Amino acid sequence: MSQMVKKGLSESGAHQPPTLESTTRELEHVRFALDQSAILAATDRAGRIIHVNDKFCEISKYAREELIGENHRLISSGHHDLKFFEVMWKTISGGQIWEGEIKNRAKDGTHYWVNTTIVPFLDAKGSPYQYVAIRYDITQRKAAEQQLRIYADRLEIKNLQLQEFATIAAHDAVQRTETLETLRKSEETLRSLFDATFEGIVVHDLDGNIRDVNEAAAKIFDCTRSEMLGTSILRYFDNGDPERSLETEGRRKDGTTVCVEVRSKPYVYQGESVRLITIWDISSRKELEAQILMQDRLASVGLLASSLAHEIGTPLGVIRGRAEYLGIQTRNDPKIQKNVDVIISQIDRVSKLIRSLLNLARGEQIRSADEIHLNLIVSEVIEVMGHELKKGQIEIRNEVPTDSVLKVNAEAGPLHQVLLNLLVNSVHAIGTATKQGRTSGHFIRVSARDQGEQWALRIEDTGCGISSENMRNLFKPFFTTKDIGVGTGLGLATCYRIVETWGGSIQAHSEEGSGTVFQILLPKARVAPAGITGSV
Repeated sequence: MSQMVKKGLSESGAHQPPTLESTTRELEHVRFALDQSAILAATDRAGRIIHVNDKFCEISKYAREELIGENHRLISSGHHDLKFFEVMWKTISGGQIWEGEIKNRAKDGTHYWVNTTIVPFLDAKGSPYQYVAIRYDITQRKAAEQQLRIYADRLEIKNLQLQEFATIAAHDAVQRTETLETLRKSEETLRSLFDATFEGIVVHDLDGNIRDVNEAAAKIFDCTRSEMLGTSILRYFDNGDPERSLETEGRRKDGTTVCVEVRSKPYVYQGESVRLITIWDISSRKELEAQILMQDRLASVGLLASSLAHEIGTPLGVIRGRAEYLGIQTRNDPKIQKNVDVIISQIDRVSKLIRSLLNLARGEQIRSADEIHLNLIVSEVIEVMGHELKKGQIEIRNEVPTDSVLKVNAEAGPLHQVLLNLLVNSVHAIGTATKQGRTSGHFIRVSARDQGEQWALRIEDTGCGISSENMRNLFKPFFTTKDIGVGTGLGLATCYRIVETWGGSIQAHSEEGSGTVFQILLPKARVAPAGITGSV
């Protein structure tokens, strides 16, 4: 382009005298042609700006009136030394065209690179009277070159490391050749390694904006790389500062959390000071640690329960027998009889607690499931609970179908225990709601639905409900929301284990202040061979 301009000016001078007017007209033609695609500026003999086009204003972020009359020191970035500009000025003031790359600074402080050609316009004496600078924006290209240099530096460091390893480990010429070939990995290979690492890697600037991220990190947060790029690192950590904790909680795209281990250190990326974060998903490890802790607790409970069963079981049996005998002797005294009944009920409560501890700690299995009638079990449990329901002024709505027999694979005794436990929990929840001010309209609804291979038994109440935080721990041993002395934290854990033994499951849905729904899924009874009948 510069040679064409120079040639055109020379040819123009051959046809007419190089007057100021004709030269200015030529300059205007050139300006118009270049103005459509290039960043254009013209200065007078002293270097003062006398013309800029729209593209110059756009990239420098200065208004035209701010530039006219100034010199190019206004947009100097300070990147180039004095000698650089001395050579440039010597070239153009001598009537020669100068070409080069210049780093400038825009009005807002940002930097940009331009490929620059400066053409001096000469008067009749051959002296420059005006300079035209033609520039093209090469900022992106320079950034790419900078990134390539960074990758090249990394590759060089890797090469040195691999070369040292090759010197130590190589035993023959073939191994040395393979090692040297590894040293020639390209930028694409480095990127593949970046994405292939098992740990997540995130690079963010000092303002917290994510500059780069690998596939492993995106997977941890259930995002894509493109979704994470440009977002704030604080968006993915609940505690607001992942660099202060080795173990913390990360936040996925859907709002759920994930346990992660974080390491962070300063780093230079694309010529900028950034922070490099490595992230490991430790959810599985934390779950395993929780399971190991629970097993340790259960082992301790098992030892305690075994000792209790041995040391206390026999004395409790004697005490219960004596209490029953005393009850027979005082049956005509209602006051004493009532106290005896309390003693017997408390002895049974202690015995039941010891059995529950033993079953939970030892993982004892329920006997093989048999074919039983779900309708009858439900009716029997509701009948047993009749007094408690009446005392709490709770309406019971039994909507289990009675026009057909619902047969399931379970065991009558343990299923009694499961249903009784859930109904007692509902009664307690309604009692709490009553204390909180909801004193009327309480009910417990029991219903059953056909779900293909299973019967779904639902127990719904209008009680106080369960918070979302407590819902996560609902079926864990020793977890209870009841007051001390009311709940042991073993009821729901035992129920879950019993139902799971039959190949079923228990689900819970609740909203604090709006009641709870428990759903027991029980496998339907298979057709028994001829001559075999099921239990109740």
